[in-house]
Amino acid sequence: MALKYTQNSMALVRAVDGTFISYPFIEQGDTTTRVYNLVCTQRASDYDAAQIDLDDTMSSAASAGVIDLPSGWADSNAYFVGDTGHTPVGGGMISFNRTFSNLPKTVVIPSGTENFQFPGILNGNNTIVGMEVISASPFDDTVIFTTAAPHGLQQGGGGMQVRNIAYEDTNGDTGLLARSDAQEDLWKNYPVSEVISSTEFKVLEVADFTYFGEYTVLSGEARNPSAGSYNIIAASISSPGIKFTTQSPHGIGLGQQVIIDANFSVGTDTFYHSANGRYEVLSVPNTSTFVVDIGLKLDGGGALNITQNAQVTIVGYERQPLSITTPTTTRYDYYLPGVSPGISSVEDITIQNQFTVVDSGTGKNVNTTENRFLSIDSPAPDFLLGVWRYGTFPNCTNYISMIGTGANLVMSSSLSKWAGNIYVKKTKTCKAQ
Repeated sequence: MALKYTQNSMALVRAVDGTFISYPFIEQGDTTTRVYNLVCTQRASDYDAAQIDLDDTMSSAASAGVIDLPSGWADSNAYFVGDTGHTPVGGGMISFNRTFSNLPKTVVIPSGTENFQFPGILNGNNTIVGMEVISASPFDDTVIFTTAAPHGLQQGGGGMQVRNIAYEDTNGDTGLLARSDAQEDLWKNYPVSEVISSTEFKVLEVADFTYFGEYTVLSGEARNPSAGSYNIIAASISSPGIKFTTQSPHGIGLGQQVIIDANFSVGTDTFYHSANGRYEVLSVPNTSTFVVDIGLKLDGGGALNITQNAQVTIVGYERQPLSITTPTTTRYDYYLPGVSPGISSVEDITIQNQFTVVDSGTGKNVNTTENRFLSIDSPAPDFLLGVWRYGTFPNCTNYISMIGTGANLVMSSSLSKWAGNIYVKKTKTCKAQ
């Protein structure tokens, strides 16, 4: 009787028909990451789960643990991520999938919308950086204020509001100005007698200053309520955003926050778009126009059809915490310990903390950003007390800058295995508002 003969090669792993390469990240814009799927057969009794180690490369058939690789498949940047789908196929044989993968590239994709609470802004208005006192009469003094950014006042005066001004004279004596009633942090209204420059204006102040001349400003801020509200009469497509035209010259400044209430159509289209909400001013082409990005991309150019009663109102920067539904994006970063630069173990992969505002004085999380300033209190009649408030991280100025640059705020971050020893860090973010 003849003995059954089994070839020695049958103890090895053979890649058979059905083997294929997949590109799982094409929809996310990654067209180079390959996943190699080898459909393999082997005698069941010879299968060795420890034949190759996770993270071994597919640089050759031998390193991949197979008799032969399809032509052109050798890839030293493809790492073994596991054998799966073990299935008996008869005759003492089994079939399974042996998978190698490149380390996926980082991708950032839209991930829907989510409610998020953006921080309030306490005192992110125009900072007062200079103060000069001039004698105007035996009873009144003229004060020239200098602001860090253009104040938006037009020639001919108007009104200005200032608050929490702490100053120091040449002798080192300190004083407080712009106190309104006996409550903390209120604005004091000043008629502007002269607009000296885009950052200087003059007011009459009834006060008894110790001397005339330059004072060192320790803290203080200004805002321009006289700019008020304006009717919008026209709009056109800008790049980026939309340029609105006001009926009369406005006092809107670059970087200011405005509230817009306007509806418009494009060309002969009967569909009306809505621009309703708070926006940052991207540019001010002239005294009757301003540009904002309302998040609507429109093709072409020319005029848009504005409905009646469209309006814009300057609101400055100050606001309460803002809880709204916002678009999100998720970033996927992939790491292979021992291969990814600086990552020798999974403990080296750190996830990002959720965005928070921290009080620099107490270290506690708060929901409103603040710049460092001297808060003026009145614990007793005719007695004023200045108390330093040390601000937050980020402070108002930095957070307003984050809004302007479109900074991404971390909403959540997590780490999990993707395949084999490859880990994926998912970081969901939204744009600062």
